[in-house]
Amino acid sequence: MTITKSVFPQTAIYRTVRGEITPATVHAPIGKHMLVDDLGFVVDLKRSSGPYIYDSLTNRKLLDFFSFVASMPIGMNHPKLNDAKFLERLTA
Repeated sequence: MTITKSVFPQTAIYRTVRGEITPATVHAPIGKHMLVDDLGFVVDLKRSSGPYIYDSLTNRKLLDFFSFVASMPIGMNHPKLNDAKFLERLTA
């Protein structure tokens, strides 16, 4: 998979062997293989932080009131998870 620039600012196009996947089209191919409860957004895991989810579909930052229905108690990309000491302990 390669990532190329899109004509839309801040929107990557992911090129695969079978074509392009964009935030606007990602639900269709995933829906062929699993249940997709379309909430109307596409989470960008790299740009999401703390209690905020970055939606690649609308290029907006959203406050996550439900914390993925209680499965993310510390939020997205918590800074302590990238701490060198923590990573060292994790991989030891």
